[in-house]
Amino acid sequence: MNDEIKIDPASEKSDLRRTYNRCGWVLFAYTALGFILVRLLDVLIVGAGDAALEFVGKYLLIYNAILVAIPTAAAALFLLRVPRYAPTRKKISVKGFGAVVLIAFGVSYVGNTVSRFLINLVYAFSGIEITDRVSAAISAVEPWQVILCTVLLAPIMEEFLFRKLLIDRLYRHGELLAILVSAAFFGLFHQNVYQIAGAAGAGLVLGYLYCKTGSYLAVTLLHMIYNLIGVIPVFLSARVSDYAGMSAEELAALPPELAADYNSAMAALLAYSGVIMAINIVGIVLIIVFRKKIVIEKNAPALLESDKRDIVLRAPGIVAAGVIMIVLTVVSIIQMI
Repeated sequence: MNDEIKIDPASEKSDLRRTYNRCGWVLFAYTALGFILVRLLDVLIVGAGDAALEFVGKYLLIYNAILVAIPTAAAALFLLRVPRYAPTRKKISVKGFGAVVLIAFGVSYVGNTVSRFLINLVYAFSGIEITDRVSAAISAVEPWQVILCTVLLAPIMEEFLFRKLLIDRLYRHGELLAILVSAAFFGLFHQNVYQIAGAAGAGLVLGYLYCKTGSYLAVTLLHMIYNLIGVIPVFLSARVSDYAGMSAEELAALPPELAADYNSAMAALLAYSGVIMAINIVGIVLIIVFRKKIVIEKNAPALLESDKRDIVLRAPGIVAAGVIMIVLTVVSIIQMI
């Protein structure tokens, strides 16, 4: 597909502006449609009574997956109308894929650390505590629902939209720009201050992997592994939280079977935390070691990267999509207080 890439500067500039503008407006409509659907269904569910509220609460993640699937399908219909110039398909070794998995965790860990630092900073200066409702929602539903929605369905839909559809449309105008824009909107899409920076970091790795392999399967598998490893601590923490309000004396007075459950839960959580920290450290080390091997393809040489960024940042569709996602993120933060 790369032989179809234009090299005339004037044509490239015009085509770049048009492509990013169209994709931006699709993302804007995607976000707006999702927001409207949530509000409409919330009104209908509340009006339906306690039974409906209880049912949705029981199957909350499935409900959310449906709410994401509808605008994703709509966005796909419009993005498929935008010319596609996908990255060339290339194989990746098992060893190479394993290294990318570790790097994804390392990059995401740095992002999550930044997010938590800012959240703690807000709390230190204002006393405002922002709760992580996503983790709370995951810990409140059955494990099978988490596996189905968070580990399987979410990666399938999100990689289809943000990598397969979006990067396939942006790639012809430069690999670096396609990766950065896809990762930025992927982070904002989560609309959760606890996830934005980490998701954007993971999005950088996912976008890079997709550009280098052209494989939707590879990025979806990486996303599934990432989510699977990420949700396990939520369940372990939920077990420990059952005993969180107890004093040391109360814990010491627990019946043998409950004491054994508490001790095993704490041991599992600490062990798992240690494993995750080791994975994150190895990922960061791999980034440092292999940084010179991270090569960005200059597949659109007609314009300077600075010129491309200037055009993209001024594209009305991109601006509108960014604004609506940021506004909804701020709204979600206010709701978490």
